[in-house]
Amino acid sequence: MKIVMFGSKRMRLEEWAHYLPSETTVLAWDGMGDGIHSIREYAAARGIALAEGPVPAGRDTALIKGADMVLIFWDGKSGGAKSVADRCHRAGIPVRVFV
Repeated sequence: MKIVMFGSKRMRLEEWAHYLPSETTVLAWDGMGDGIHSIREYAAARGIALAEGPVPAGRDTALIKGADMVLIFWDGKSGGAKSVADRCHRAGIPVRVFV
């Protein structure tokens, strides 16, 4: 199951890891700043393949292509997160938004 994550650059492992489905086999993200190291460590410890960010502006569509689910960790302000959620809905990709 390919999971793509978008969200806050300040998110720590304990804030997002429990949201990942146990069936996750590929993990991709939008280059979530400081969270990058914990994502790498989490994936390595569980044998999860990585499709690494960051994604250049406007390239979110390429990242979500082929996703089985998109997880968005939203600060309630970013227009980019809403745009990604809207694209997922239009493409029929399941999306979960956490505020």
